[in-house]
Amino acid sequence: SIVWLIVGAIGFYILNSGYSPYDIVIGLPLLLVGLGVAINSLGSDVLSVFSPKFYKGVCPLCRD
Repeated sequence: SIVWLIVGAIGFYILNSGYSPYDIVIGLPLLLVGLGVAINSLGSDVLSVFSPKFYKGVCPLCRD
């Protein structure tokens, strides 16, 4: 999820740079996708840490 936060930060930087009108076309999708996927990944990370059943369902080595 750290990678997606970086993608969102790059999108935010491009959006706020304001050098050309195309900054909105490039920056806004990067910002929205980066933050959306990061929030979704954080939910899975929290479940894998605090839920042993979820961890066993996701991890192929832990199914024994």
